[in-house]
Amino acid sequence: MNVRGRLTEVPHGDGKERSEQENPSQSACDILTKMFSYALDLELISSNPVERGTAPKLEKTEKPILTETQLNALFGLVPIHYKAFFMTLAMTGIRTGEALGLKWADVDFAEREIHVRRAIYRGKETTPKTVSSKRSRPMVEKLYRALLNHRAISAYTTQADYVFASSTGRPFNPDQLRGALRGALGKLGVQMDQKHAYGMHLLRHTSGSVAYKHTGGDVKATQEWLGHSSSRITLDTYTHLMKDAQRETARTLEKAVFEQPEAPTSAMN
Repeated sequence: MNVRGRLTEVPHGDGKERSEQENPSQSACDILTKMFSYALDLELISSNPVERGTAPKLEKTEKPILTETQLNALFGLVPIHYKAFFMTLAMTGIRTGEALGLKWADVDFAEREIHVRRAIYRGKETTPKTVSSKRSRPMVEKLYRALLNHRAISAYTTQADYVFASSTGRPFNPDQLRGALRGALGKLGVQMDQKHAYGMHLLRHTSGSVAYKHTGGDVKATQEWLGHSSSRITLDTYTHLMKDAQRETARTLEKAVFEQPEAPTSAMN
C-alpha cells in the first residue's frame, strides 16, 4: 500500500492547494513516521511502511551479523566496563533498551536468570508492551562471571540501581556504547558498509542468527528467544538463513536420490 500516495489525497478545508509547510498530509505523514518508528523499535512490525521523503516501497537488505569467532573476540576488545553489557545483548538476545532497563533486582544470581521487566526508550523507563517482551533469560557461565565482575567494579549495586549505570547512576549513553562497539569492530578488522551496521542491534541479530542456526532452523524457538511478538517478524528477519537451510535440504535430497549405494548384483545360476 502506498501510504504516502494516499496521504497526498487528504483534502484541505478550503479545497485549495497549500505549501508543503502548511500541508496537513505532511503533518499526518510525520505522525505516522514516528508511530511506525516506535513500533519498529519495539519489534511489533518488521519494517516501517512510511519513510520521510520517499515512497513506502522498502528494499530489504540482509542485516549484518558477526561469526561466532568474531563475537568471542569482540568481548575482549571492548572497554572492561562495557563488556558485561555487550555480552548480555549477545548471550540473551534481549533488546538494547531492555538491557539498559535492567536493575540488580532483575538479576538472579542464585537461579542464574535475568528477568526482563522494563526498557529504556529515549532516556525514559517504559513497560514492555507485549506478553512476549516480559520474559526471563538464563545466564550461561561466562555471562554469570561477567556480571559478577561488573557488579564488583560498579558504584551502583543496590537492588534498585541500574545494572549498566553511568557515573551519574543513569543507564549507559547509547551513543557512547555505539562508539565503543565501532572501535572494537575496527580492531577486529570487521568492515561493514551498510547503514546503521554498527548499531547495538548487530549483537541481538547475531544472537538470533546463531540461535536459529544451532536449533536447526527452529523459527518458534528463535521467536521465543528474541521475544518477537509474532513468528512473521522472525521469518522476515531471518529469510537469508532459511535460504541456507533450504540449500542444505536440497543437498540432502540430492545425496539421498543420486548417491545411493549400488545394489549387489544377483548371482547368475
